[in-house]
Amino acid sequence: MDFRLLLLGALLVVALVFAVTWIRLLRLGAGTALGFRWPTGLETAIGFVTNFFDTLGIGSFAPTTAAWRGRGLHGGDDATFRA
Repeated sequence: MDFRLLLLGALLVVALVFAVTWIRLLRLGAGTALGFRWPTGLETAIGFVTNFFDTLGIGSFAPTTAAWRGRGLHGGDDATFRA
C-alpha cells in the first residue's frame, strides 16, 4: 500500500472523529455543563470584522478585545483580558 494513501486514510479517520464529536457536543446545546450557546448577531459581526482585519494584516486581538469590552460582552472580570 502506498504511504500517501495510508496517511490520507489516517487523516480521514481523525477528521471523522473530530466532526462526529463536534456535532454531538453541539447537539447538547445550552444549559449543559459545557455552557454552549450560539453567538448573537453582534458577536458574529465582531468576529467577521476582526477576522477581516486579521486578513489585511492589521491584527484581530486588539479590535476584538476593544469591541467586547466596549459592549460588555466578556461576562467576567477584566483579569480575563490581561496577558
